[in-house]
Amino acid sequence: MAQDEPARSRLLDAIHGRGAFRLFRSVVTELGLLDTWYAFRDEAIKEEYRAFLEEHNIPFVEG
Repeated sequence: MAQDEPARSRLLDAIHGRGAFRLFRSVVTELGLLDTWYAFRDEAIKEEYRAFLEEHNIPFVEG
């Protein structure tokens, strides 16, 4: 759904200015993408952890 231009435009508008986090969450919820957003966010955070640990020669253990 986020591939369509109106949804994309709304999401881009939502991430700017004051109250951006609240507005972004509101738009994501309205578009029915909240679970997808959280899954994406969680995976991105996990990849950052993994890269940091790898850079410091620390094994990444999931779970």
